[in-house]
Amino acid sequence: MSSQGSYWTLTILSCSVLSIALGWRNWELYKELKYFQTRAQQEIGKIQQQRDDKQQQLNQWKNNLDSQVDVLLDRIEKEEPSKLKTKEEYKQLLKQWIQSSSS
Repeated sequence: MSSQGSYWTLTILSCSVLSIALGWRNWELYKELKYFQTRAQQEIGKIQQQRDDKQQQLNQWKNNLDSQVDVLLDRIEKEEPSKLKTKEEYKQLLKQWIQSSSS
């Protein structure tokens, strides 16, 4: 009987140690997962910020180009009105040219 009692005591003790070890390992894996999740979120944030910055820069360039086109069209209108049909026609031609050259 004594050997059976020792067997069960040793079995229960072994299971307890194993349970603690597995729980600790799960905790370590959880901390590692949280670390990588945080890093991934930070990287996603950086990429989104870069994308937003590029979009803002693109919008600024577009607005700058639009204003330069308006200045040039005003200049043509003043200096050589016979060559200018309408500003809108030239803007449309310019947009078509930009689209065709970018594709």
